[in-house]
Amino acid sequence: MLDGKNILFLAFMIVSSVILFAARSVSVSQIWKGYRVLYVPVSVSEESVLAILSEAGCRDVISRSAQRVPLSSKFFGSIISPSGYLEDRMGYFRDADGDYNLFYIPDGYEKESEAAASRLVKEQHLNAGLDAKESYPFLVPVIVLVLYVFLLVISLKRSYFALPALFPLLLSFSRPFYPVACGCCFLLFAVFLVNRIWGRKGAVACVFGNFYVDSLLLLAFLLFLAQSPDCLALALLVLASSACAVLFLRELKVIKDRNSSFTYSLIFSARQIPILSLRTARYLLCLAIPMFAFLLLFIFSAKFSRSVSASGILMPSPMQAQASSGDGEGLPLGGAVLPNAEDYFRWAWGVISYPYINLNGLSASSPVQEGDKIILPRYEENDKGIRRKDEAVLTYNNSFRKDMEKLVSSLDYPAVEGLLKAQDRNVLVMYSAATQSSGKKSDVFNLIVIVLSLSVPVMLCTVFYSFNRSRS
Repeated sequence: MLDGKNILFLAFMIVSSVILFAARSVSVSQIWKGYRVLYVPVSVSEESVLAILSEAGCRDVISRSAQRVPLSSKFFGSIISPSGYLEDRMGYFRDADGDYNLFYIPDGYEKESEAAASRLVKEQHLNAGLDAKESYPFLVPVIVLVLYVFLLVISLKRSYFALPALFPLLLSFSRPFYPVACGCCFLLFAVFLVNRIWGRKGAVACVFGNFYVDSLLLLAFLLFLAQSPDCLALALLVLASSACAVLFLRELKVIKDRNSSFTYSLIFSARQIPILSLRTARYLLCLAIPMFAFLLLFIFSAKFSRSVSASGILMPSPMQAQASSGDGEGLPLGGAVLPNAEDYFRWAWGVISYPYINLNGLSASSPVQEGDKIILPRYEENDKGIRRKDEAVLTYNNSFRKDMEKLVSSLDYPAVEGLLKAQDRNVLVMYSAATQSSGKKSDVFNLIVIVLSLSVPVMLCTVFYSFNRSRS
């Protein structure tokens, strides 16, 4: 019969499983950080599209018809800046050929936006859709599952492996990303290594003092942290759940021994049993097999993951390159450069500083530079008479930019400046058919993680055999 401690351990494991299920996440490729793009033929009115999006549950959709002048001078009202920013920003709402209207839907409306796009396609037979997305990558956690089953079969104490190792397996299904999957494989093998010493004296101290187990745990948590802070938090929950599973099994054994007429005691302590032996060292090399499978899956991912993209449509897209001098040399093909957040800040500076500019000088048309100031003369009276004191009432710096970002956040309509604010300030924006993955780690990062993870079993085996050779 379960006592209070076992009920507590069991409840914690159940709650952890529910949290892992609720916190599941799937990689989604997006052109823009924080927004998905819906493209609809211009033959359909904006009002109709916005109505469908609203009925589906999408809110704060950035559209062409919703745009206003985000800032006006308190002295002169709305000013059309010579920079042409207000007109140029409208390029965000059409593709390069002018065949599609573009709508920007904030993150958090994934299901609603997909339902709206599906309705446009099925009911109105339109060539409409969302920017690139990917389905659940089943093969990534399935590889972890295969390793779990393999290690379960060869474990000496299968119950002490099956339950504690279940939580790293659940994490791989909750976050099916390459770094997380590699980290989960390390956790599974760490549980396998310590499997044989549970129930022996000094087992806990032996686990956290073993080079091979500690190396696998450290590498696993570094991978989780590299993926995201919330993934690291889930990994800590997984570690606590696995510890609860061990304590739960130990308490069950105590209850069983209490009701048994015969019990046995293990002679050797945990420190007298090698965690990594010649037998388990061979299996350590087998840990390279799932890593190699991840590498193959990564290389041929196009064959294993179904993707949908706006093929052939040149939409405004952030490029990897930063905005340069503006001559366009060396830029990718695709069309004109569109304004970015820095262009908005410069336009806002022009509006706010307009009443102070000397129209007889060159300052009215000179582009603003970092550190530029609006200085007004002030006069104060002291013992020596009236004295002039210059005061900087406005400075173009990060503080000014933050104030302009706060202004965007306070607007009562979905402004395109909100889209710009969510991106890097100096990102180069051009019409392009290529999408960028802002919802997942870059391919270069994933490749580096997989290759390094592939080398870990080889390195640990090299250390083990070198140490054994030196001892002999």
